[in-house]
Amino acid sequence: NPTNNSEFGFAVALARSGDRVVVGAPKEYSGSSNVNSTPIYTKPGAGAAYIYRREVTANPVPATNWVQEAYLKASNPDQNDWFGYAVAMDETGDTVVVGAHKEDGNFSGVNGGQGNNGIDYDRGAAYVFARTPGTTNWSQVAYLKPFGINTNSAGLDYFGWSTAISGDTILVGAYNGARDATYVFARSNGVWTTRQRLTNSGPASVGFGYAV
Repeated sequence: NPTNNSEFGFAVALARSGDRVVVGAPKEYSGSSNVNSTPIYTKPGAGAAYIYRREVTANPVPATNWVQEAYLKASNPDQNDWFGYAVAMDETGDTVVVGAHKEDGNFSGVNGGQGNNGIDYDRGAAYVFARTPGTTNWSQVAYLKPFGINTNSAGLDYFGWSTAISGDTILVGAYNGARDATYVFARSNGVWTTRQRLTNSGPASVGFGYAV
């Protein structure tokens, strides 16, 4: 929607091959969910991410074109989640991580229930999408939340402020004062699990996790 102040391009990440890119638009306001849904402009700041791929043609003349391959939305979108504030793409362009540091669900770890979005203010989340090998089909494969902390305490972890992926390892930064941390997730046989919560050894409120 061109009239929407979506902040398209706020975050970008590129596959090592240079043939795929993911672009975040954290203030996009469709309330639709999942991959390639039809936008329903009802939730300001829900956020979105877009995947583009480069196509090189030889005939009739050599040319390079970029086409949109996927429109990504959270599986549990809500207004002001800012899905797309941080994005990461692995080296091969087969896996994407999208941060939504203002998401409000109060679950822990990987693939907890998503129905209680709105319970824990700005706890934050990250969403993992994978491409089916040999196709252009994308699907959400994991819903990541902070772990190793008291999930019944106040939110404001901003988990998903920053994201990174390499191979079978994901890092998610949670930047917020005394609970600054970076979380490590690992993939084995296609399944993502929690690995470790990293914290700094110095005083609180140093912004540990602001970037990963």
